[in-house]
Amino acid sequence: MAIYKMTDEEFEELEETSFGAEGIYERYDLQRMLRDQPHLLEEGLFILAEEYGDWVESSRRIDLLGLDADGRLVVVELKREDQDSLMDLQAVRYAAMVANMTLEQSIDAHQGYMDIRGIEGEAESRIRDHLGAYEDQISISTRNPRIILALANFSTELTTSVLWLSDVGINITCVKLQPYKVNGSVFVERTQVLPMPEAADYMVQLRDRQREAESRGQVQISGGGDDFVESVSGAREEYVEKLQRLYQFALSLEKEGIASLSTSLGKNRAFLRIRFPEMDIGLVNIVNNGGYGYPQFNGRQFDLYAPAAKQRLEEVTGDEINPGKTYWGEISDNFLEALADAYREAYDSLWSED
Repeated sequence: MAIYKMTDEEFEELEETSFGAEGIYERYDLQRMLRDQPHLLEEGLFILAEEYGDWVESSRRIDLLGLDADGRLVVVELKREDQDSLMDLQAVRYAAMVANMTLEQSIDAHQGYMDIRGIEGEAESRIRDHLGAYEDQISISTRNPRIILALANFSTELTTSVLWLSDVGINITCVKLQPYKVNGSVFVERTQVLPMPEAADYMVQLRDRQREAESRGQVQISGGGDDFVESVSGAREEYVEKLQRLYQFALSLEKEGIASLSTSLGKNRAFLRIRFPEMDIGLVNIVNNGGYGYPQFNGRQFDLYAPAAKQRLEEVTGDEINPGKTYWGEISDNFLEALADAYREAYDSLWSED
């Protein structure tokens, strides 16, 4: 996403840079500034400790440990660049290590933080002020700590991992901090990448519907693609057109009589299932996963029913089609034509068997 300066004549694109190129250090610059201005990570975030590592037989330290506005423990992991593909796993490990932290331990951690920084006062009083509990007994939620990841660029690999972790119940917020250079000054654009703020209400409704389905012991599946189309309105802006085009493609297969559409709703996700008529077999699902859209292939069905088309599709995508494979590339005409040919080949194969 670009930022532009508006002049009398035109829009001028601002120059993207990197923290490293500008000599901005991870701990001594970014961490220090975000520690002192935690609202840039999340409104209402309160810092309990910095470089926290009060555990036995481990030298690992959490960049920032905090409490959110509701009193839930938050692990903050910072990186200048997405150079460490294990950032998500590292944060999960830290969250596990502070899970079930007692109130007394949090007060001790904050008192130590205050002492190091020369902050006057009592740790318990500051925590009470944050929670708005001045007379009542205070409590914090530490059983399932939240995670905030902050860096300049989230790779597809990291984003996919975070989406999956979120889907299995780990609360992760991703904050993108993109630096720009203008006339020798560095500006930083702050964007919450996941979960998407504008899709929050829809995602809550989606989770409620999923919980209701799970309480009945079944997955919630609806006929047609109306529920999927509804989910697209909550997708990230850069994925809306992609998902809409894939949906129109699926409709064309249905009109051709070689596919039947249905929608499956999961936690933060909606799947458009493109199955063959009267069969629970399909080559691909269209997925809206937390606002990110992509096709997901069933490689085994390609091998069984559309081997020739599979080869052409692999040439178009430049990658192998394996079970569960996700495709993040361009949804080109060649891609859709190859996928349509795969459905036709598989349809002919299946009906010839009958």
